[in-house]
Amino acid sequence: MEDVKMEQTQVLDMLAINVEADLGNSNLKIFVNNEYVTVPNVFKRVHGAIESYEPDIDKNVMNLLDELYVHITSCAIERDGSFLVGERAMKKGRPKGMNIDYGKKHAEDLPIISVLSVVAAKVIQQIYKEKKTLPKVLSLNVDLITAIPASQHTPDTAKMLSNRFQEKEHVVIVYVGGEKVTVQIEFSRARVTKEGATSLFAMIDGEQDMYKEFQNLYQEKLKGIEVTGEYFTNKKILHVDIGDGTTEYIYTINQKPVLGNCTGERQGIGHALEKACKLLNKKRDTNYNRHQFAQIVLHDNKDQEDAQGFLYETRYEESESIIESVEEKYNEETAGQAEIIAVYGGGSIGLRAEFYNKILKFCDKRNILLFYVPEKYAITMNPLGMNKLRKAMDSK
Repeated sequence: MEDVKMEQTQVLDMLAINVEADLGNSNLKIFVNNEYVTVPNVFKRVHGAIESYEPDIDKNVMNLLDELYVHITSCAIERDGSFLVGERAMKKGRPKGMNIDYGKKHAEDLPIISVLSVVAAKVIQQIYKEKKTLPKVLSLNVDLITAIPASQHTPDTAKMLSNRFQEKEHVVIVYVGGEKVTVQIEFSRARVTKEGATSLFAMIDGEQDMYKEFQNLYQEKLKGIEVTGEYFTNKKILHVDIGDGTTEYIYTINQKPVLGNCTGERQGIGHALEKACKLLNKKRDTNYNRHQFAQIVLHDNKDQEDAQGFLYETRYEESESIIESVEEKYNEETAGQAEIIAVYGGGSIGLRAEFYNKILKFCDKRNILLFYVPEKYAITMNPLGMNKLRKAMDSK
């Protein structure tokens, strides 16, 4: 009976998959059929077979995203090949991440490799959970919503990235322990917007505790109003989405981005990490990259004290740069009309100690309300916004 069941799952009908992907410089944050996943946005090209020593199929499927090893055949990347992706790539020397100084997300291979690999792996996990058997072949029809920095977004760059996903089929072989699953992926749609432009949808449809700090901060000004997402629906908001490599300055009026007034700068916590990493490498004669340096800062390590000391200084410089840009964008892009400044993104967490008091002082002086999104929600505002946007569009 088991053999029959396994035979039935060799090749499944084409599956319709909805994906919302935030192509972060540090982490890929992605919804695959409404299931949220985040992995380090890095890969390492490998040559030759990698042996698997874990025979337990349940464990291999459960740990698939942490041990992601794939072969990709795709016209969208410069060269087909085998790759370690995410956490597994982090364990092997110097993985390739996004160049935060010169990288262009629409043209790089990293977003393609990461999205294809993670979508394929996540769907395998979903199928295995449902059927308790591992398919040999999967065919996916993907509807993708993603974004690139406002500073890089033009009709041409958006179309270029969209076409890279849509024009040809991609084949991903995912190694699940000693087994292989071939995943054929077609993209029926690949919509590319500006980073930060969809976050308003997460803001106006958030959990109630998202607004608690804002409510307490402005209790007197709010005069008894209980803040919910609806409070932000008809406001002029300057969004400051602080990422790893870029900070997006998105101006929205009544739930709509003012597209000509949305810009981005090469600013973010990643630049502070990059500068601090160079200082550590110089002192220790090491060759760490930004991603490895971040792990040293977070975890017990012989170089942790030096790393944290260097980062303490470079975070201050980066927060100064961002506050200067906030003032410029407020005056030039909103003509001084923004009523609320909303701050979120992974960098808003890493820079909060240096940035929060500066931005609050800026807002108080100009009679602006500051909505500093809590850490619990700050990182997921973009992919969650895309996910909620899709649901709103599908319900019409």
